[in-house]
Amino acid sequence: MYQILPFLEYTALWDGYGNTGFARAYEPLRHAIPVYFCPSRRSASADPCSVPQQKRYKNYNKVYYKVTGGTLGKNDYAGCCLNGDWYDLRNKWHLSQFPDNNAVSAAGFIDLPWDTDGAIIHTDYYADQKRTRDLADLVDGTSNTLVVSEKRFNPDEIGKNPGYDNEGYSSGWDWDVMRRGDWPPLPDQPGVNPLYHFGSSHSSGVNALFADGSTPHISYDVDIVVFARMCHPMDGGSFTIP
Repeated sequence: MYQILPFLEYTALWDGYGNTGFARAYEPLRHAIPVYFCPSRRSASADPCSVPQQKRYKNYNKVYYKVTGGTLGKNDYAGCCLNGDWYDLRNKWHLSQFPDNNAVSAAGFIDLPWDTDGAIIHTDYYADQKRTRDLADLVDGTSNTLVVSEKRFNPDEIGKNPGYDNEGYSSGWDWDVMRRGDWPPLPDQPGVNPLYHFGSSHSSGVNALFADGSTPHISYDVDIVVFARMCHPMDGGSFTIP
């Protein structure tokens, strides 16, 4: 989310409006970016930041800033990661089809580490070699690889900094900006923890962005195997978007 700001004509914001040091890093975080919000859910706003202290820290091998006070820009969209062990796909949703890991592998769901198995992968800040994706990695083709979709939300928690919406759009690798492709998309629901699902305030489904730039609407009724094939860049299976 942070890295695409220049492509949205927010180059000055991306560059920190001339600030240096911590202020340079924090400046982009504290602004609401209108296109990062779904108008069906909420208007663009920067909410008061609830983080208890200001520090630079490492979590899940990522390094970023948390701040005291001020405001924090949020977002309604997330990149796609999977899980690696396919627990939910295998045991909860399609036990008969995928009774064990061997069956999952036979179906083409290559068992990759959870932070490298989607179209977006996690880069270790401290690594000598930064991991990247290129088009050759999307073995299934760009038109068959989901990159970004809408993230599920509890409407009761809008503006309240829940754990999945408390670190802003530039947190790096967190449920604020990532969701799982081996869980089905579900509609927003008051009083329910959205966990790691894609989802939206739309009544019929979620809007998604594929690697070829297409933006289909995906029904909540989508079969979990079909949805997982959309999200896995190299499963080799075919699907039709319902």
